[in-house]
Amino acid sequence: MTKEAAKALREVSDDVVKQGYRLKIYDAYWPQMAVDNFVAWAENLEDKRMKDYFYPQVDKTRLFADGYIDAKLGHSRGSTVDLTLF
Repeated sequence: MTKEAAKALREVSDDVVKQGYRLKIYDAYWPQMAVDNFVAWAENLEDKRMKDYFYPQVDKTRLFADGYIDAKLGHSRGSTVDLTLF
């Protein structure tokens, strides 16, 4: 993770802790090879094996257009995390 991203994440974490929450990180750094594999999966419109579980309300043909996936993710730069509050 870049120093800038880590500092920003720490600031957010400190803020949400004051509100009684915590951060849970699901994904952080992805090597570009992983991003490339993800893009290849998204482009394969026949592969819908996990649709019911991971994206039941989303049409796979819209994953790029609607911004769910991008061929150049910030994950491979160490500046993006997928997270939630708990």
